[in-house]
Amino acid sequence: MTVEEGKHTKLTDFGLARRASEVTQTTRTGQIVGTISYLAPERFLSKPADVRSDLYSVGIVMYEIFTGTLPFRNDRDDIVATMYSHVHDLPTPPREINRNIPEALEIVIMRAIEKDPGRRFQNASEFMADIQGLLGPATHTHSAPVTETKPLKTFSPSSGGTTTDPTLRQALDRALASSRNRSDALENVLKGMIATRRRDYDEARDAYLSAMHELSAINNEVEYAKTALKYATMVLQKATDGRRDRNELRDGVNRLNEALRIFHEFGLHEQYAHTEYMINALERTAIGIIF
Repeated sequence: MTVEEGKHTKLTDFGLARRASEVTQTTRTGQIVGTISYLAPERFLSKPADVRSDLYSVGIVMYEIFTGTLPFRNDRDDIVATMYSHVHDLPTPPREINRNIPEALEIVIMRAIEKDPGRRFQNASEFMADIQGLLGPATHTHSAPVTETKPLKTFSPSSGGTTTDPTLRQALDRALASSRNRSDALENVLKGMIATRRRDYDEARDAYLSAMHELSAINNEVEYAKTALKYATMVLQKATDGRRDRNELRDGVNRLNEALRIFHEFGLHEQYAHTEYMINALERTAIGIIF
């Protein structure tokens, strides 16, 4: 975001200049598009997005401006964990981070980033009214200069434009296939995490297995390993709840051994240590079944 002459704020990114670990943009309907840290919860749940989703993103920006940090982030750079936080975790109230923030401003920010769209500002005018209320009554009003704008030029096949070459379209589809599959996989990981929280272990297992299959197909080893760790955590939780499954425990250990290799190769030491711990925990649980 840039601010010109203290008046005009321009958005210059739209999530395209993203970090390498961010979910990539795709053009297919229903895909996650944008920068994960600023997207509304409904975007991760395949629910319709509207102006309230955009105002949620504005609220996240305001939170970051006044606190210096994001409300939902993950120190391990785990994309799905960040998505999960948007859906389930409560943000730290801004005033707990920066005591200089007025209480009224905190209320506006927290309303903007409500998880339920019905509890957020319903339109930009409503949002602006509260912001202007914080500033107090204006002493001077300035009318913006009227500038002449030219209509955007548009093209259509009937006006002489050319249609997309089918071979080009196929090439683009192939180029985007990996990104689409990765987005599908991460959506399944999120479903698995939510199902695990509900203790719907059958749904969680199916979602995680689908995600790992998709990630393996596109050779995304790091995300595969992270998903294997989440899957194994679900299997252990299920066993702790008294629903031990020897085959699942064995599968969990096998996938974790594969994840161990990946974390070692990529130098992800914290994840490596956590994986070793989980392997031992699953093996101890499996021994309990045998004896």
